[in-house]
Amino acid sequence: MTSQQQNLKQTESNIKNAFFLLTQSLKINELANKTNSPPAPLASPRADTKNEIILRALSDENKLEALQNEKIKILKEEKSLIALIEIEKTNVRLKEDHLDAEWMKFRRGRRVEFRRGKKMELIEEHNFLERAMLKIMYGVVPEFHNTYSTYGA
Repeated sequence: MTSQQQNLKQTESNIKNAFFLLTQSLKINELANKTNSPPAPLASPRADTKNEIILRALSDENKLEALQNEKIKILKEEKSLIALIEIEKTNVRLKEDHLDAEWMKFRRGRRVEFRRGKKMELIEEHNFLERAMLKIMYGVVPEFHNTYSTYGA
């Protein structure tokens, strides 16, 4: 073969290689455009497990945060309910105190009335005895009013 033929063969093989590389490059670009992201490297099973654990941890963290917020709401509601219960207890105590004061006032009035009645009885008894003694001292004969005529017979 002549050198010219060898050059031609060499050029032909170089063109075939360039064409092959060009088609490979176009295929890679086409795949990259379809996914809009660079091709992911092959992951090992260990990396998959790590990723799964990380995803679970992130979802658990979101759940934990939601639970914490729920707990805070429950605690606030519990505090407000406790405050309402204390207010109600205070109102009941005030009402009981008011009723106790009214009862004491009533009892005091009854005691005063009872004492007044006792004093009136003592005064009447004293007046009766005094009148009886005066009648005896001055010799006045008592009049009897318990006859049939006074009873309406």
